[in-house]
Amino acid sequence: MDHAAQHTFRKTPEGEWIHKLDRRTTIREPINLGTDLQNITCPALYVKVLKSPFPTLEKAQDLVAMMPQGKLAVLPDSYHHAMFDNPTGLVAILKEFLREIN
Repeated sequence: MDHAAQHTFRKTPEGEWIHKLDRRTTIREPINLGTDLQNITCPALYVKVLKSPFPTLEKAQDLVAMMPQGKLAVLPDSYHHAMFDNPTGLVAILKEFLREIN
């Protein structure tokens, strides 16, 4: 968490801590993966963290549906950094997926 905090935030000259993310990136045209996702023919896992608004659950379902062997897993109680927010839940999802594809 310390690493993420050090590299994700910066202090302004006024002493305020702000996120380094350029908020304009969240309003740009979305990346269109369209036909590329159908080319992922191996088992593929998409982990949707529920507390992140990007993408919506419906959009995540649509993306997974485009992959021939796509699977959607939903991770509650997590934001963008799932490995920090809910590592136990993330590991459980990954273990289940790996068991299924073996």
